[in-house]
Amino acid sequence: MASRTRKGSKAENLDDETPLTLNLLREELMNFKSSLKAEFWREVRTELVAELKESIASIFRSEINSLKERIEALEKREEKGKEDVHNQIEDVVEEANQRYERRCKIIISNLEELSSGTVAERKERDRNKVLEIAAKLCVDGFGVEDCHRFGKIDLGRPRLLSVTCSDKASKLNILRSARNLRGIDEYRHCYINPDLTLMQRNANKKLLLELKEKRNRGLDVIIKRGRVVPRQSVYPQAENFH
Repeated sequence: MASRTRKGSKAENLDDETPLTLNLLREELMNFKSSLKAEFWREVRTELVAELKESIASIFRSEINSLKERIEALEKREEKGKEDVHNQIEDVVEEANQRYERRCKIIISNLEELSSGTVAERKERDRNKVLEIAAKLCVDGFGVEDCHRFGKIDLGRPRLLSVTCSDKASKLNILRSARNLRGIDEYRHCYINPDLTLMQRNANKKLLLELKEKRNRGLDVIIKRGRVVPRQSVYPQAENFH
């Protein structure tokens, strides 16, 4: 009975220890799983945070570089704008100076030119010819301060003659009478025009092209005060002209 009891006790002990060992093992496995899972997510979070930081840093670097480029472009545009304004001011000042220098000047084309003699003799002859033209056009009080030819001597055709009138009134008077040259045999091939700047000549070319285009469309137009306008006798309401 005793031995049986001892054997029974041993079996009972084994039966008691077995569930305990399995429970401990299961618990250990669960703890290990939780620990492993926590470690895994720590690593994942660490990597995600690192990637996120790098991504944010990259975005900021890109934005900063973009802002730098925009700022540099704006600075260049501002400098260019200042330079353009400065150049425009210089152009306006230069244009004003050129117009002032030409305020009393006219250009005579096709006026016969001496092919011999000194420069002073040729200039004096040109001056006398201009005074003769003014007299034939009945321009009173006309005077010549200076005159000179443009370019090199060309025996085939006379060079343009630049004439500085004594005052602006003399210039305007001879220009008003210039169309009457066609009635003077000796000077009918000559033309008198104001001495214009390049900007004025370009503006005149545009006006002439506009005048020609509108006349080709059958419109009766003239150039007046720097604009192409209809004749008032034909189109009394100029504001309706297009």
